[in-house]
Amino acid sequence: MTYSLDLRRKVIEAYTEKKVGSLRTIAKMYCITLSTIWIWLKYYQKEGEVPPAKHGGGNPPKLDEKELEKVYELQMATQDSTLDELAKVIEEKIGKKVSLATLCRALQKLKLTKKKISMHRNKTRKESRMHDKNFKEKSRQ
Repeated sequence: MTYSLDLRRKVIEAYTEKKVGSLRTIAKMYCITLSTIWIWLKYYQKEGEVPPAKHGGGNPPKLDEKELEKVYELQMATQDSTLDELAKVIEEKIGKKVSLATLCRALQKLKLTKKKISMHRNKTRKESRMHDKNFKEKSRQ
């Protein structure tokens, strides 16, 4: 859990300047563990301040810049493919197996979209309307 800088300062001040009581008393007062106070005190004695710990940074991206360029080329070459199909092509060409979520993030980063496949994508507009009309008539019966 990350504690605010204000709380950290209050705890250190309570122990070093106000001498409120023992570390256990202060831990109970502020509802934090004794070990947390020990860590803060050690850091305070060493650095003179108790800033919050830095963020770990998370996982690095699965695809680097060169691989993203290759994904862009593959996407442009296979525009009608689904995410699954594109993922298989990427695995074959780049040699990395990527999840659909990773692939989706990569396409978003490249400002590309994958359209959903329509059941009627090869039909003309008139054929599609006829299908809709026939479907409505069948559902009424």
